[in-house]
Amino acid sequence: MYQNFHINFVEEGHYFGEVGLITNLQRTATATSNDYCTLSSMSNEVLQLAKEEYPIIFDKFRDGISKYVDFDFIFRQKMVKNIPYFRNLENSAI
Repeated sequence: MYQNFHINFVEEGHYFGEVGLITNLQRTATATSNDYCTLSSMSNEVLQLAKEEYPIIFDKFRDGISKYVDFDFIFRQKMVKNIPYFRNLENSAI
């Protein structure tokens, strides 16, 4: 089984998990803490409410996702563009 490992450090004010939250795809990250931390979570329902009241939050998540360089994500984008109806769709919309 192919696994792509990337280690990153999440600092104060940063977040993770937005790919799975927005796309309803299987999660792409696992996080562990090496110190005490405060963790929060957001359900898809809460994201949709926040999107209506604070669209900039959703835009920030979506824009961040479009900058990821992830083999699986790029593969999914290419597969979506194989569908004639979506061929001219911007990558940021996928």
